[in-house]
Amino acid sequence: MKVCKTELGFVYRRSRSRLLHHPSSLITQGNILENRELIDSLNQTKASSALIQESLVESHRLQASLDQERDAFLPFAESASKMYFVITDLSKINNMYCFSLASFLRLFQRALQAKK
Repeated sequence: MKVCKTELGFVYRRSRSRLLHHPSSLITQGNILENRELIDSLNQTKASSALIQESLVESHRLQASLDQERDAFLPFAESASKMYFVITDLSKINNMYCFSLASFLRLFQRALQAKK
């Protein structure tokens, strides 16, 4: 998603630069409505602007969807974090309570099954 935003920014800057640096002689020459090069440039800028707008809307929709999915796992992550730190702090009370990773994983799986 970050790459897409970077690309859109590049397209926007390029279109804006092309429009702003259009030779003033092309704009001031005769009727502005008959200037094909200027009209083509404006149409191209308009099309890229519409594409950028659509992409930004899609990006915001995707970001909201990802936030919603992430928030669904937040309570689970908080519980797992608390359980891990409680178990690791038990060894500070007494060395007898020193747990291996395998033991922690078994306790973790039991806690998951109990939540179901």
